[in-house]
Amino acid sequence: LPIPRCDIGSGQWVSCNDTIQKACHYPVRGLSDNTIYQFRVCAVNQAGVGSTSNATEPVITTDPLEHTRTMVIKVYRGREITITKDQLESQMKVPFPPTGVHACEVSDNYAVLTWTEPEPRGKEQLTFYVERVS
Repeated sequence: LPIPRCDIGSGQWVSCNDTIQKACHYPVRGLSDNTIYQFRVCAVNQAGVGSTSNATEPVITTDPLEHTRTMVIKVYRGREITITKDQLESQMKVPFPPTGVHACEVSDNYAVLTWTEPEPRGKEQLTFYVERVS
């Protein structure tokens, strides 16, 4: 299924996937942080490409765990200092391993994995490498 996305700021629809998707599930990667997007999908069969779906409600890409990495310290006369764990972990080079890894959805030809971000994580942006054994 072709999956187009639209950055609300540009107003242009672009494809999210290079290959046809067989499942009704697709993790869209390569999005910009703090950007508002909409998505839509269309089905394809041997007869051709169908019409696109209605667009999703606008979504903003944000780090859902950002609030867990921020500490607010109250100081003199009601003033506050905000410190991020990234600042505290600036000396750390390699992150600890992720925890709680499990398959949250399984089908006959795919599995969707989920896990919790490592703690501590270091100050660098995280990406993840997934391995399998059969």
